[in-house]
Amino acid sequence: MKQKKLIGIVFICSLFFIATGKVDATSGGHGFSVTPINKNKNSIRAGYFEIETKPDKQEVLSVKITNGSDNDMKIKVELNNATTNDNGITAYDATTKKDTTLKTGFSDIATIKEDTVLVKKDSSTVVDIKVSTPKEQFDGVILGGLRFSDVETEKKSTKETSAVSNNISYVIGVVLQETPKPIIPKMALNKVGADQRNYRNYISANLQNTEPVIIKELSAHAKVTKKGDTMVLYEASKNKMRMAPNSNFNFGINLENQALIPGKYLMDISGESDGIPYSFTKEFEIQKKEANDLNENSVFIKKENNTWLYVFIILGLIIVIGLIIYLIYRKSKQKRIEEGENVNEE
Repeated sequence: MKQKKLIGIVFICSLFFIATGKVDATSGGHGFSVTPINKNKNSIRAGYFEIETKPDKQEVLSVKITNGSDNDMKIKVELNNATTNDNGITAYDATTKKDTTLKTGFSDIATIKEDTVLVKKDSSTVVDIKVSTPKEQFDGVILGGLRFSDVETEKKSTKETSAVSNNISYVIGVVLQETPKPIIPKMALNKVGADQRNYRNYISANLQNTEPVIIKELSAHAKVTKKGDTMVLYEASKNKMRMAPNSNFNFGINLENQALIPGKYLMDISGESDGIPYSFTKEFEIQKKEANDLNENSVFIKKENNTWLYVFIILGLIIVIGLIIYLIYRKSKQKRIEEGENVNEE
């Protein structure tokens, strides 16, 4: 029971972060809203679905879409797996690649008759999402999200170049569980290397939650040293992150305005996942071309202006060449003078 409450609290928090930063999109009225419908007792917890199910069973999740605007709206419905973004927050992004440890994702077992629903102005419609659980019993949880967005405003937002968009989307979370068997989180460290986000250079470590369990509180401290040296060159720490089951994300060390330097390095990263400590060390290399390309593309690294250096070099060469020519000419003239004197003496 305690485990369910904790999952619920964390899930509500994750939905809060999904809503943060969204702007209500309207079509001449009040836009649209979504509401989960409780057809099954105890299946809804504070706005999301929590289903205790069994193997090889079909569940139906019903959601009411209300169009409060003055125009008809086409609402896109996506059935997405839970992922973890690079800020350490649970997300439901359809473009995120499925984690290698995720055997059965929500998108594998959920279906909808039509992924675009027409909702008439000032009216409501109910959509049903069918979930067919695997034939074999699964441990832990399957976590997913039902994402609803207005087709027209989403089309417009993809064409906009400004940072602020009028696109709005709602996510209703879905937690599926068959057994109360507790799952212990297990972390893994995958690739480490140079990266760039929003034109800033990073050194990123791909952390992975390999188990079907929500990590409610994750901390990480990373430091980078040159291979064979003990001096810490870069480091970063972050607490109170969360991870979706069987997901991964890139924990980054922001280099601010520092340029990447080619070479071989060591990454040491440690922390706790729900109180369980983890620690990894991994060697990685930054290639010269990679460093040059990322440094050149970064707008935060102060580029050296070598114009005057080139001018001084060219002027120096001109002076040296001129001096050599003058010395040759002077020596030649002197030689001619000496030869002329000898002739007169004869």
